[in-house]
Amino acid sequence: QMRPSSVRATRLGPGKVRIVVEASLPTVGSRWRASFTVYGTGDIFIEAAFTPGRAGLPEIPRLGMRLVLPTELDTITWFGRGPHENYSDRKTSAFVGLYDGSVADQVHPYIRPQETGYKTDVRWVALTDPAGGVGLWAAGSPLVCAGASRFFAEDYEYGFEKSGRHTIDMKPRDLVVLNVDYGQRGLGGDNSWGALPHDPYRLLPKAYAYAFRLRAFDPETESPWDLYRHPLDEQRRKRP
Repeated sequence: QMRPSSVRATRLGPGKVRIVVEASLPTVGSRWRASFTVYGTGDIFIEAAFTPGRAGLPEIPRLGMRLVLPTELDTITWFGRGPHENYSDRKTSAFVGLYDGSVADQVHPYIRPQETGYKTDVRWVALTDPAGGVGLWAAGSPLVCAGASRFFAEDYEYGFEKSGRHTIDMKPRDLVVLNVDYGQRGLGGDNSWGALPHDPYRLLPKAYAYAFRLRAFDPETESPWDLYRHPLDEQRRKRP
């Protein structure tokens, strides 16, 4: 459980404010720091960092942030690896390109409930309402991993015990969950699923940091490509 220890707001200039949140993770004795630079344009530049507090901590399954959005934002478009789901150690067949589909279509119906539809090496991702209206756009600085779903990760974790033991029995939530991550542990299983992922695809306990840009946008008047072509000052030095 994350416990905020301080929140500081600083005005950096006209139309620019930075909010810094320091938090502790008492269960593992570690720290989380998130900086939100908010612009008058509606852009938010987010920088986050994890610092382990002691030796011998367990491996990290995922490092990132989760946004909870209305169900109307049911169309996902991304510039990254696709079109099928891909992970840090399962992505050579997923080429970088522009892809889109419904959030529901990102789900692969594995028999046992488990996360599905993840995307790596994402330059930007956008969620929009097929009926029109404001969408949400996020761009890595330089790259992020992302996934959109009608389930929380913990729904998959406990779904095997609570939902009839099959993915088809799980009831989608009345929301859309968007994960914008530094990354998560690879799948492993080189010997028919018994082996751990190789070390380059594991989040071993050490310091991590990543950043991304977040913005609400009107698909009728703004293009995700145009937003990507006009980075914030903080992003200019971090493009892939």
